Amino acid sequence: MKTRYCLLVLFIFFGLSLVSNTSYAQASYILKDSDNNQVGPSSSIQFGSVEVSLATQLEFTLENNTTPPGSLNICSIQLERSGAVDFTEHWDLAVLDDVGNAIPNPSSTITSGFPLKIILTFSPGITASGSVPAKLVIKSNVTGSCGGTPDQREFTLQGVANRTIINYSLVLDRSGSMGNTDGNPYRRIDILADAVDFFLSLEKLRGPDSDTGFEGDKISLIKYDDIVNEDYFSLQVVTTPGGSIEDAKALVTPEATNDEALIEPRGMTATGDAVYAAIENVLKSNTDFATQKNVVVLFSDGYENDGSLFFGDTDLMSALAEVDVYSIGMGSANATLLQNYSLASNLPTTQYKGVDMTSFDNSPDSELSLFFLNAFKHSVGYSGSLDPIYFVNFSDSIPVVISQEAMVTSSDKKILFSIVHPRNLRDFISFEIQSPSGKTLSEGAIEGLATRKVDGRNHMVYEVTIEENADVLDYVGQWTLKGGGLNPSAKKLFMNNFAELDPNRIPVGFAVSVLSNLKFDIDAGVIDHKPGAELMIAAEFEDKSTIEPIEVVDFKVVVTRPDGEKITLMPQKDQFGTFIARYPHTQKAGLYEVYAMATVKNARGELATRDVSKHVVLSDEKTFNQSQEPCLSCNSIKVIIALSVILLLLILIVILRRPRP
Repeated sequence: MKTRYCLLVLFIFFGLSLVSNTSYAQASYILKDSDNNQVGPSSSIQFGSVEVSLATQLEFTLENNTTPPGSLNICSIQLERSGAVDFTEHWDLAVLDDVGNAIPNPSSTITSGFPLKIILTFSPGITASGSVPAKLVIKSNVTGSCGGTPDQREFTLQGVANRTIINYSLVLDRSGSMGNTDGNPYRRIDILADAVDFFLSLEKLRGPDSDTGFEGDKISLIKYDDIVNEDYFSLQVVTTPGGSIEDAKALVTPEATNDEALIEPRGMTATGDAVYAAIENVLKSNTDFATQKNVVVLFSDGYENDGSLFFGDTDLMSALAEVDVYSIGMGSANATLLQNYSLASNLPTTQYKGVDMTSFDNSPDSELSLFFLNAFKHSVGYSGSLDPIYFVNFSDSIPVVISQEAMVTSSDKKILFSIVHPRNLRDFISFEIQSPSGKTLSEGAIEGLATRKVDGRNHMVYEVTIEENADVLDYVGQWTLKGGGLNPSAKKLFMNNFAELDPNRIPVGFAVSVLSNLKFDIDAGVIDHKPGAELMIAAEFEDKSTIEPIEVVDFKVVVTRPDGEKITLMPQKDQFGTFIARYPHTQKAGLYEVYAMATVKNARGELATRDVSKHVVLSDEKTFNQSQEPCLSCNSIKVIIALSVILLLLILIVILRRPRP
């Protein structure tokens, strides 16, 4: 009797489920992040701290989890506002099928084993600050159409718009050899002081920003000979206008380079002690390593001959692993050793620059300043779009005309222009930068272009922020550096002041960098750092504001050998779609500079030129292997293996010789 009642109840329930067209079975799926961790509806998806004007992406997998296996209807996947902030300015959603094709706001079916990809992009604009929330809403149904009331799950998205605080320690060699001129009109210490002054000008433009709550980067200057003075300029927040950045500039003036109490050359070279003091006594004691970036820019012109040496000092090696180290060598500096300071740090590829002081025609002042620019832009996140030194003819052209151009696209939200020249050149010639629409760049906010400018004794720096109301015609296209103002009456005075220069080849460095999601970078390295090792260059192209692939229109790599010979390489795609270039002819020891330039096109059809330089040193001297860890010696390991084999053989012999029952 009970069995009949049970069957009747089941029959009625089954019948009702057939006639109802507005109720649905519970949807069953799993949302996983890129680490294969399951994301629950109550989870908050964190994007971390994203630099304003840049973007970051997170990828999720939507897997069918119905039991028993069957089809799952995804009715819609949408982004919705959460709170008062309009998410549409900062968030984007893309859905891809199992073969990677984009699906427009899907109404699709997922079968077991064929997941959907959900890509969320967070792009905080220049006015965004703090938390920028949104909701990911997924509606689904196991059976029937998507009408009625499908199952709905909401996932909270939390993006934080911020500007990364960078803490710098500039480690400056002021040993006795820094007083050498190497046949140039200026001493090594003079050229270094000008380059540091240029770097401080770059940082002055990174001052506090009340719109985003950015406090500002921090700067410290460490001077050293055989004595390390980590308090030369303690780590301080950069303020603008005035304030600590001007105090730091006062310590690298021409007067400071002739004052023994400041940085007049003296003494020996304790590089290791200086780097250790920069990290342990300054950066570690004043910063939060978990939330801030820490950078050391190391300069030396000689071999370490005092204090803690790089090799064998475990405390120094441990400290280096927590910072990014950019190293510069001049004069008789040990290139291999300075490169190893970078290898032991956080940098994915060595960043080392050797500056040739033997001829003023090589423009060591511009070379050194532009490498400081490289350290700055890599730390901040700028992409290079033009980074050469030009030689201008002052003998025939009156007024002097310079016409060097750099392309800017609408993806570029901030532009950094820098002009580096021989000291006091602007007493005789004026420089100006013209926008694509023909307007001369000037300080202040004009028609959507917010411009700030800093002058120094050998440089000019402009920072242009593209505001949301800017007309693309005013900034997209070719920007031009122009010069003029040298008239016949000033020409003789100019020649007297720059008698050491060839008037046909006056060096002017013009670099343009952009803060953009459209990026290009290379890794350059060798298996070991001995001559003969194959130099490999791998390129990476990305535009995090879109999932669409980037088209590489033109790409070349130039390797400059230690003897100055330039070799042009044409990279080829490997089986994984990565551009690879190889250079096996590295028999000569020394510095190999890798310069790569690419023209790329993004999904919006924007053509952009990007360039980047990396440096690799090959030497027969002892080198540091970043992956090397303290362990038993190779000989000890061989002995242990041999003993183990012998023991196993003895056991086998005993077993074989045992009498059979």
